[in-house]
Amino acid sequence: MSSDFSEAPIGQAVRVRNDVDARPGERVGVRVDDGVPLRAALVAYVWPVVGVVVGAALGTVAASSGSTDFLAGLGAIAGGFAAAVLGRRHSTWSSRELPLRLERGAEVASGDCGQ
Repeated sequence: MSSDFSEAPIGQAVRVRNDVDARPGERVGVRVDDGVPLRAALVAYVWPVVGVVVGAALGTVAASSGSTDFLAGLGAIAGGFAAAVLGRRHSTWSSRELPLRLERGAEVASGDCGQ
């Protein structure tokens, strides 16, 4: 695996505050703070799954004997959707202030990934 940044795939563009006073053409790295991937996984995966389970349980409890499966499914869909929307709305960062920072020099060349 190469550590040359020019070979990295180009993805979504984001704005990062330039605390290191980097100039155009200068080699820099972008560091993601510890804990950010875990919080992102919770928002994207765990809360919707919890919403599906809770919604299905509430739908089952609220159902009469003949419509248990239908209301459990409807509750699961509603709970998953509500948890996904609320999780993203109440996340700790917005798209304008992502927890990223620039690094330069030996920190970038070492390739230690923050270890």
